[in-house]
Amino acid sequence: MNTSLSSVIFILFSLSSMGQGIFKWPEDSAKAKEMHALYKDALRQKEYQNALTPLMWLLDQAPDLNPSIYIHAEKVYENLVKSENDTLHRAQLQERQLQLYDQRIRYFSDSGKVRNRKAYAAYRYLKDKPHRYEQLFQWFEEAFAHEDADILSANLATYMNVIRLYRNHGGQLDDEEVLSRYDRISSLVETRELDSKIQDLADKILIQLVKVDCALIDSRFGRSYEKDTTNESMARQVIRLCMAYDCKELPVFLSAAKTVQQKEPSSGLALMIAVAEDNHGNASSAEKYYREAIELSQDVKKKARASYSLALHYQRIGLKSRSRTAARQA
Repeated sequence: MNTSLSSVIFILFSLSSMGQGIFKWPEDSAKAKEMHALYKDALRQKEYQNALTPLMWLLDQAPDLNPSIYIHAEKVYENLVKSENDTLHRAQLQERQLQLYDQRIRYFSDSGKVRNRKAYAAYRYLKDKPHRYEQLFQWFEEAFAHEDADILSANLATYMNVIRLYRNHGGQLDDEEVLSRYDRISSLVETRELDSKIQDLADKILIQLVKVDCALIDSRFGRSYEKDTTNESMARQVIRLCMAYDCKELPVFLSAAKTVQQKEPSSGLALMIAVAEDNHGNASSAEKYYREAIELSQDVKKKARASYSLALHYQRIGLKSRSRTAARQA
């Protein structure tokens, strides 16, 4: 390898290492390195109380040393909180941990991810303290003011519950403001393909806060969906709410169901569309979706149910021969 190529590789290696391991040692570097070694050793031994004193020295005397001291401080404080039996001391540890998130942002930025970690910790510490709900809500507002990529999935259902706690204890938040936050949460659950339990919890909390009926679904969610009828996430939201509140007669339900069925065909949704089209008097479209439901079904009983529904469809429109054929197939 020639000298110039070696020099280039060395420079590239040095640059790639800079962002990962740079330590900005203070004037008293010997003391700082001693404290760093002490807390790292205690941390390896899971001696969290012994790690706290040298770590706090670094956070006070060398707050811009390296992001790792804040990451380790979070671990130390969380473990100390778990093991602390004294209520007052435990609360002091919690408050100090929450303050460190702000200090980390001040010296190392990365505001979105750090504010989300702060909100996550704050919820665990403050969810049973009504006098702190306003502050808790504001911290979640700050966390969710950032880009979607910075939002922790663990904060989604939690945010919805914080909204409930805040509003139920006098927080000024009207129905439209609740719904807009619910939309953001639902969108993230959908795009990340998260556990349906998260969405179910968000739905249950929404019901407690806002009177949801067919008129609201049509005017609020239907209007949003119709701005972009290719939006699968919004279409699924419309379907979910229409099914939950027995609003399948709404035209927007049929439109949303067709959007999802086109992108992700399923036997169950095809059958629902067929029934809705039947109810609207669209015989040819209903037949199409009944047959789609039969073809897509992998379960014999569901296939039989769809065939029987097709038989009834033919009977209603006077096609007796076809009705008998579908009935025999069922």
